[in-house]
Amino acid sequence: MQSVLIVAVLLAGGGPATDTIYSCTDMADPLMVRFQDASVQLRGDRQWMTLPQARSGSGARFTDGTVLFWIKGSNARYETGDGVIRKCHVTGRG
Repeated sequence: MQSVLIVAVLLAGGGPATDTIYSCTDMADPLMVRFQDASVQLRGDRQWMTLPQARSGSGARFTDGTVLFWIKGSNARYETGDGVIRKCHVTGRG
């Protein structure tokens, strides 16, 4: 129970940044994801972008209106605004 609470606190903000590595379909390089405060930083295509947390009925959803990163458990959905939906899963922690 305590570990679930710690994860919820980190995703909600107030905790240290944590890096997670995702493998996504149609991407040669892994997607580095850094959860911090009420946002997420993504590193794909050799640049970092920050997405604010958005309302979600399930999981944690982050979007700037164009790019979407939505996680639930160890799986994620990553959309970069080009119409391609990439399915991702956790492959490591950094």
